[in-house]
Amino acid sequence: MQRNAPNHEKTAMKTFPTAFATLLLAAAFAGPLAAQLAFQVEGVSDPSFLGDTLVFDSEGIGQRVSKRVYLNFDASTSSSVTLRSVQVKGSSEFSYEITDVPRLPVVIRNELQLEMFVSYLPSGPGPAEAVLELTLLLDDSDLGSANSVYSINLVGRVPSYTLSYSLPGMPVRTVPVEGSVDFGNRGIGHPTESTLILTNNGSGPGILRALVLSGSPAYRALSPPSVPASIPPGRSLNIVMAFTPTLGNSYAGQLVFDFGAVTRRYHLAGVGGDLLQYSLQPRFEDDSAGPAARLQSGTTIEFAQGATAIELTGTNVRQNAQVVRSIGVTGAFQVVEAPSQPASVQPQASLSVRIEPEVSALGDYSGSLLIGDAYFPLSFSLADLSGMSFAGEGGAVDPQALVPVALSIDRPYPYDLSGVATLSFVASDFESDPAVQWSSGGRQLAFEIPSGSTTAMFSTATGEASFQSSRISGEMIVTASVRADHWGLDLTPDEEPEVRFTVEIPDPPSATFSSAGGPVEPTSEVPVGLSIDQPYPIDVSGVLSLEFISSDFESDPTVQWSTGGRQVTFDIPAGSTAAMFGGGASEVTFRAAKSSGEVVVTATMRADDWGLNLTEDAVPEVRFDVTIAELPGVSFSRNGETVGAAEQVPLALSIAEPYETDLVGALTLSFETRKVVTDPSVQWVTGGRIAPFWIPRGSTAAVFHTIDDTNAFQTGTVAGEIVVTATLMSIREAIPLTIEEATRLETAIDLTPDEVPQARFNVMEAAPVVQRVALGSTGQGRFSVAVTGYATSREVDALSFTFSGIPGSDLSTPSLEASVSDNFRTYFGGNQSAAFGSQFTATVEFSLDEGVFEDLSNVSVTATNGDGTSNSVSLGLN
Repeated sequence: MQRNAPNHEKTAMKTFPTAFATLLLAAAFAGPLAAQLAFQVEGVSDPSFLGDTLVFDSEGIGQRVSKRVYLNFDASTSSSVTLRSVQVKGSSEFSYEITDVPRLPVVIRNELQLEMFVSYLPSGPGPAEAVLELTLLLDDSDLGSANSVYSINLVGRVPSYTLSYSLPGMPVRTVPVEGSVDFGNRGIGHPTESTLILTNNGSGPGILRALVLSGSPAYRALSPPSVPASIPPGRSLNIVMAFTPTLGNSYAGQLVFDFGAVTRRYHLAGVGGDLLQYSLQPRFEDDSAGPAARLQSGTTIEFAQGATAIELTGTNVRQNAQVVRSIGVTGAFQVVEAPSQPASVQPQASLSVRIEPEVSALGDYSGSLLIGDAYFPLSFSLADLSGMSFAGEGGAVDPQALVPVALSIDRPYPYDLSGVATLSFVASDFESDPAVQWSSGGRQLAFEIPSGSTTAMFSTATGEASFQSSRISGEMIVTASVRADHWGLDLTPDEEPEVRFTVEIPDPPSATFSSAGGPVEPTSEVPVGLSIDQPYPIDVSGVLSLEFISSDFESDPTVQWSTGGRQVTFDIPAGSTAAMFGGGASEVTFRAAKSSGEVVVTATMRADDWGLNLTEDAVPEVRFDVTIAELPGVSFSRNGETVGAAEQVPLALSIAEPYETDLVGALTLSFETRKVVTDPSVQWVTGGRIAPFWIPRGSTAAVFHTIDDTNAFQTGTVAGEIVVTATLMSIREAIPLTIEEATRLETAIDLTPDEVPQARFNVMEAAPVVQRVALGSTGQGRFSVAVTGYATSREVDALSFTFSGIPGSDLSTPSLEASVSDNFRTYFGGNQSAAFGSQFTATVEFSLDEGVFEDLSNVSVTATNGDGTSNSVSLGLN
């Protein structure tokens, strides 16, 4: 088969039209390729439909539509073909008939043409779908005998029509065939319009071929369609009908739609005259807002000026009761009072309906009222607001001024009005200014214009409001919006009323200091003055501020104005350029710093009457440099020595080179010991532990109270370290009578280095020292010896006594040693010894035989501790 198929295809392409290839392609899915069979539809230019879709369009349900088709056979590849069966699969609305063939199967040969009818009889709106299948037996083909199934898709379409209509204010109603379009009771002489909607709900296109209106001339088609008119599936055709009764009669009419094979007939019905007799009463709140008036349905109800509600009363003037089944409104209106529905109105009885505009829906000012089938168009409008304007024409105003504003309309309005006056500000340099606001606060201010009045009353309860003008150059714009209070309806004119005010502020003056700044002496008085480049039209006030920027980031509270503090005020009168300080002075002074750094003077200015900041973006300033010369190296005449106890140590101080100013200072003694005790005797020979000195300008040596280049300190009697520290200050005033006074000067500058100059001296622990021995009390068989000395270690273990006799005497005990460690430990550990360092006086009493004392000539005394034995001191006894 794979070898023969290409040859077969070449033969087909050569013998038949190109469209026939569709048949071969479609047939290939149902059976093997075989003889050539064409399925042709009468009247179709491209008749090949095998495998395609055949569409049937009926004009209406129940209207049969048929298509004549032919089966053509070409025996170029086989001698005959047998049509074995034909069947329709799918919708039963399709059928077929083969002419001149009483039954199947039938053999088709020699290019025989077989005629067939395929029909579609719609029973519903469709669409209907089916498949026509033909089973063929192909004989004597190149491929041998085989069955092939050929299929054609069938689709049936039909239009289906419905008619609906709507009356003003009523829902859409659907009309059955031969049913009525009922206009109900309508006012005499007033046309009532109804929109008829003809919709094709079927599956096929429809064509309206004619529209016939007959019956009473009270019915008229306002927009008849042009016929024939096509109505595709799902689409509608609208026809506007008008019913205008001229008498209180019933009116009948008829409307026929011709669709060709199908027609649809509908009746028209209506009655002249309302069921109820209506009267209208406009209301303002609960009061009458005008005379009552008679009206009938179809009449437009307009809200009169000054009316906030409409009351419509319907009276039954007929002989029998009338039923009102529904009452409602559409559009921008609401029913505020109405009877329950359905409402039965007895003869000569009435019902009342009260309606108001719906505030929330006032974007559209039209609507309708429906009482039963009585229809009243509703219209609401307000009188145009007469001209609204601000008093005056605006113009230039002063900065920071209170600007009055008044607003009015040309003539009174029938309703209360409320509004908002809005303030905006446009700066010349596009900066904002929050100070621009109404005197009551904010940039919006409410007002009211009572009905019958023309003047806007602001929240201040006056006809005038004020706003604060700007502090910078620019334009202030006041606009107004207004609305009718009762309705909440915006009545602001398209061209919103406004008034404009301008503020023109002269450029801020440029300030210049009288001094160019630069180096200044520490603690010196520095004068500063200020002026502006041109006179200003109003008084200017300002402040000069001091700031000190220390090189070592330390503060200096002495940097301040001569008037005190770091800020001083000034004034520049209008028309002048020079700043005037307190007392009319043109300059003010400040004290320079006591340490190296920079003093910065800045100026701020403002126009007080206008409340304006006139300070330039780059704040005017002048800078002064304060430089403190470093202190030359400080040295002591001696340092780091070991010194003896109870000595006076001379000490001198000098600097490496002369300083530019006089220097004052002090040497301070401190004592450090491990004995946990102070030694009050460590002090200067001049008294105390602080020794003032001064170094005159041009000199290097310190001068003490001794009027000498040296001073001396006492070393005391306790082992430890004596530390001498030096502090120095620079002074620029003349040396006072006393150096102590110099140290108290505010202008004194502390030059003491962070590493304070010092000298250290060691008092070592050593053997005790006996300073003197004295005879104490004497008596029969006893005497005492008083030993005075010191021990730098504050320890004494023993006192030794060696006695000498007079010539010829014989002493049995010439030497004695007294153990005194406990006694001294108690003494040095008590408070009584603290004031004496390590000094002591020890009294030792001796007992002896009678007459022995006279044999003693002298005694020698030593003291001993862990560091050794003291010197020997003798005392003559006889």
